[in-house]
Amino acid sequence: MSLSSFKLNSFEKGLLYCTLLIFSSLKASLGIPALLVFTYLFLEKNPLKKENILVFILLLIKILWTLTAHFTYGTYSFYHILQLLVFDVFIMFMCFYRVDKDFITGIAVILLSVFFIEFSANIISILGIGTENNELGLKRLTGIFGHPYLTVNFATVIFVLGLFNGSKYLMFISIATLLLTQSLRGPLMACLIAFSVFGFYFRISRKLLYIGYVIFILIVFIAPYIYAQYYPEELGNQLRALKWQSALSLIIQNPIFGIQHFPNGEFIESGFFHVNGENIIYSLRNAESLFLNAALDFGIPYSMLSPIVFFLIARKKIINFFSQDKSRINFSIALISSIMFVDYFYGSFHGNIIPVSIFSLLAISFDSNSE
Repeated sequence: MSLSSFKLNSFEKGLLYCTLLIFSSLKASLGIPALLVFTYLFLEKNPLKKENILVFILLLIKILWTLTAHFTYGTYSFYHILQLLVFDVFIMFMCFYRVDKDFITGIAVILLSVFFIEFSANIISILGIGTENNELGLKRLTGIFGHPYLTVNFATVIFVLGLFNGSKYLMFISIATLLLTQSLRGPLMACLIAFSVFGFYFRISRKLLYIGYVIFILIVFIAPYIYAQYYPEELGNQLRALKWQSALSLIIQNPIFGIQHFPNGEFIESGFFHVNGENIIYSLRNAESLFLNAALDFGIPYSMLSPIVFFLIARKKIINFFSQDKSRINFSIALISSIMFVDYFYGSFHGNIIPVSIFSLLAISFDSNSE
């Protein structure tokens, strides 16, 4: 039976695509290749748009830079290098495909079903069933994904899809989830969304919008230090702040190409966090920030490539919203592009296939003329 005999409409393709997407978030080594094969076989091909050429080139430079560093130093395993590159490859891949609103709606149906289970699990946690308190005695809402940052990512994606499809109910539930996570990421993401909505809705100047995003990035880095000062018993932010300081102290040793080895040839593995008379071992390679990790491993110029890519896309989508179509669809596309740019510095959105996929589909592959 040939593939042409499968008569799937766009909505059905979206359902199947999202099913593979959920599987990819659970088993990336199998799910992501299957997702790419499905895209190649069933999604409509589209020539590389002029507006995406620079994005494609920058991502290609990043991939070549990563591979060159790997084959030169060999600090990481090749499998780990593939993990670092998979999201950039995915974004590049989606530059050559086109989807319509029905396809996005199909994805939203599956994600909404999973989100309902996630939201229910967090409600159960709030009631104190099968959950643990953090150091401050607050409920740590991990949902079905096992970590608050995944809950935050999922809730943010649902907000964007709720805006895309005009559902105030979805937007309300997702914001409530962000505020209830008891993780610093949740309220920060809610503030980012609130600022973006305010800026877009009241048509503040784009310059002020960009300045606001830069200020927000600075706040993201400052907030854990303040939090750690007022709540010293909450060790998570103390350790995060220490990792950032450690990363910066290493980055300045070789800001152009990063730190692959100590001068004496020893691999950088771990440091010690002194608390209550004990040493907590932590990895110096994990800087708790995608931006700092990229600068640590491959240099500051390398670490700037992804923010530049996200900024170029966000800027284009913001201009489209302000000067052309001010519909909720363009609003949602501008919003997720802005979130990808700002959130990259903290390090959660670009590290998970679900938000990366939704971003790629809406900001790169979505064809508004095919609604």
